[in-house]
Amino acid sequence: MGEAQPGIRRLCVAAVTWSAGLLAAACQLADADRPCLSLDAPDDTEMAFAPPGIHEIAVVTRLTAAMETLISARPGAPVGAMLAFHVGITRIEGDGFGGPAPSRARSLLRDPDVRAATAGCGRLAVIMSDGLYSDLQGEGLLPREWRPVPAAGAWVRCHPPSRSSF
Repeated sequence: MGEAQPGIRRLCVAAVTWSAGLLAAACQLADADRPCLSLDAPDDTEMAFAPPGIHEIAVVTRLTAAMETLISARPGAPVGAMLAFHVGITRIEGDGFGGPAPSRARSLLRDPDVRAATAGCGRLAVIMSDGLYSDLQGEGLLPREWRPVPAAGAWVRCHPPSRSSF
């Protein structure tokens, strides 16, 4: 019987889009393909994982901007793409990552309170877990345009933002 893989804290990104491979393309466009491994999740989401020790605000900002660019490049693209960010314990399982952090990132996309809060967001909504949001505020994340969703333990932001930065 083998030992369980140790858990490692990683930034996890879950995405629901209308185009398969959009998160992987955003990772590449954001020049985050080295610190961002994109994999398909077992459900209708795409997942990306950053290695430990990365600059989380930079990765969140670049991935969000890249997703906005890709969506804007497709006139008439459907509304409702969502990116969810969470940091926590991951484990290598089979051909990918598992553990509580990827599960939490995916659950943010399905949460009914988050869905209600992002219903009017248009083409892209960004969701961040409460813990990650709190951590990144201490590191310089600007609170403008982020709205709390207390019942879900999350924060949401509609994109494109109205002339403000992250």
